[in-house]
Amino acid sequence: MSCYPQHLTELVSTEILLRLPVNSLLRFRCVCKAWRDTIDNDFFVRAHLRAAQNTFTLIAPHVKADGMITAAGLYRWEQGAKAADDDDRNTAAAAGVYPWEQDTATLVHPMGADYSVPGTTNVSHDLAHCDGLVLVPSDAMVRVLNPATRRVLVLPLRPPHAVMFGSTPFGFEGHQAFGLGHDPRSKAYKVARFFYRSMEGPVGNPNHYTLGMEVLTVGAADLRWRETAAPPPYPALPGRTATFFKDSLLWTVEELLFREAPGFIRFKLEDESFAVLPGPPCSPSLDYAAASLAELRGELCVCVARHEADYGHGWHETWICRDLDDAPPPRWEPRHVVEMIPTFPRLRCLRPIAAYTDVLVLHAEPCYLCRETQEPGRSKDLAREKERNTPLHMQLKLRYYHPDTGMFVEYPAATCAFQVISYVPSLVPV
Repeated sequence: MSCYPQHLTELVSTEILLRLPVNSLLRFRCVCKAWRDTIDNDFFVRAHLRAAQNTFTLIAPHVKADGMITAAGLYRWEQGAKAADDDDRNTAAAAGVYPWEQDTATLVHPMGADYSVPGTTNVSHDLAHCDGLVLVPSDAMVRVLNPATRRVLVLPLRPPHAVMFGSTPFGFEGHQAFGLGHDPRSKAYKVARFFYRSMEGPVGNPNHYTLGMEVLTVGAADLRWRETAAPPPYPALPGRTATFFKDSLLWTVEELLFREAPGFIRFKLEDESFAVLPGPPCSPSLDYAAASLAELRGELCVCVARHEADYGHGWHETWICRDLDDAPPPRWEPRHVVEMIPTFPRLRCLRPIAAYTDVLVLHAEPCYLCRETQEPGRSKDLAREKERNTPLHMQLKLRYYHPDTGMFVEYPAATCAFQVISYVPSLVPV
């Protein structure tokens, strides 16, 4: 006996379900077996993901307590959410602050002490997102989770070979970097792990290193890492998690080991082959360690630091690439200039997070959120943009809503930093 009403066909009911948010669909799975089968169907999951309209931001605050820094949880934050009360809204309006700068964020995934931020012996890894799945890597443990469904997958992390470091250059830390993406051929989600197998050479100037790449398929019956047929062509920056764009993972070259990087390391998930993505034509010598990549509304955005002679002086530029295979080399277009944030060699000070209509949200590390606007119809010529010197709106204080207690929690005073990524809720299983 079908649970679909007589006046509604299964097709019409499915179209209605496709327009509902994930939390509603999770409740409707319990209505009947027919609805559960529909919602769990791979075709429905992909169709619901394609129809997703809202992009949220996930914030992971780093809280310092008892000499240890931990990630307190993942909090969902969205543009245009209502302020806590009318007084807050009126105060914000009087100050000329946009409503989204007074938002609260909702806890979507708690994290305990086992999510501690590494100390001096290990490197801190970036979070990553792909189709509603969030990669939370560390040197001790790697997790893939879906905050919307609250499902967590702990990946086995057992290097195939012991890491042998004879010497490392000053400033070099860590031995691996991760990435999460979707393989269009197998329709599977994959986690890739770049790692250093060994490093040898004079103290402070190693001239020989061996590299490796492992891939793990999420949801496979045998959850194991397997090494790729060919090693990576260039060394990657440890801890700098790859950006997923157009079926490929993009890593940053470690210029301490390979001077004058030719671009970003590209790993194609479809055939697990390597290539190079040249950087934007903004400088003859791009500081790749100070640059950051992000996928924003179907475009690849890179934020590059332009240094001046005076230490700490300079500006940031954002460039956009729409297709990695458009033409050799791919075409980059200038988009924004940001002058309010200082630049330092090899230090990533500004990261693009999310793009809305004429608004770019950036993360100024360690604990600022910034908003850069682009006036409609305005030329994107970088020289004009630099002269404009648009101020940034920065955010330090946020309040979090805990759905289990129904209470607002103040942003902890002991918070020393936070990680931020763009996020789309989905039903994709882990």
